[in-house]
Amino acid sequence: MREIKTITLIFVSVLFFQCNQKRNVEKKLKEEILIAEHIYELSGDYTKLELYKDSCYTFTISQKSSGYEKIEKYDGKYLIGKDTIKFLEYGFRYLDCDNAVLKNNFIEFLNGKMPLKLKLKETKITLKNSSDLLNNLDFAFFTYNPSYYNYFSKNVKSYDLKKIDLKTIDAILNKCIEENPTRLTKQLTKYNKQCISVKNSKNEIEVYVFCSCNKNFDKEEFKYQISMVNDGGDCYFSVLLNLTKKSYNKLNINGRA
Repeated sequence: MREIKTITLIFVSVLFFQCNQKRNVEKKLKEEILIAEHIYELSGDYTKLELYKDSCYTFTISQKSSGYEKIEKYDGKYLIGKDTIKFLEYGFRYLDCDNAVLKNNFIEFLNGKMPLKLKLKETKITLKNSSDLLNNLDFAFFTYNPSYYNYFSKNVKSYDLKKIDLKTIDAILNKCIEENPTRLTKQLTKYNKQCISVKNSKNEIEVYVFCSCNKNFDKEEFKYQISMVNDGGDCYFSVLLNLTKKSYNKLNINGRA
């Protein structure tokens, strides 16, 4: 009788140990290795992406208004290499795209049905190509996609700006302001700058810049999406720069409300 009790006790102990080990493994695999959020409203939505150690991800959209709340979740698989996330199986279904890039402390989704950037909140991923542009508080950077940003001629390809390019951008913008004193009455330091950059067929660097008065935005809100504003006067203007020629054209200044 004692032998049966002893065997039973050993069996239960082994079973408990195995179950506990399994739970620990599952918990470890479900450990979050990256969290990214859109902390400002995106058409009334709050969005969050979580990547787990087991190569699964969860994308959550929360819609809230007075007396109403709706939460949607999208799950799937991913692979990550260098600074690119590839979404497997059905892709990233919310945007109908397959890839996203980790750049300048943001995740930017590529070639989806609309542009979307999420800021990295937590990450245990070692980024292979850390950017030297992170400390430029009045700049925001957006990857060129002809479906979203049709501001360039044909046969251009996306280009990642370097720190030295930002000095050229500021120099050309200052020149633009100086040459249009009656239309642009504010100093460049009063503006945030959103940049889309490409190389054209002549291998010249072109940058389309959206400038907006920095008093109109939270210090980081302008980094999530391009500001599309119809009025506001010279608090908002856009212009196409050629960094290679150090020139500008297509200057567009908003009208008054």
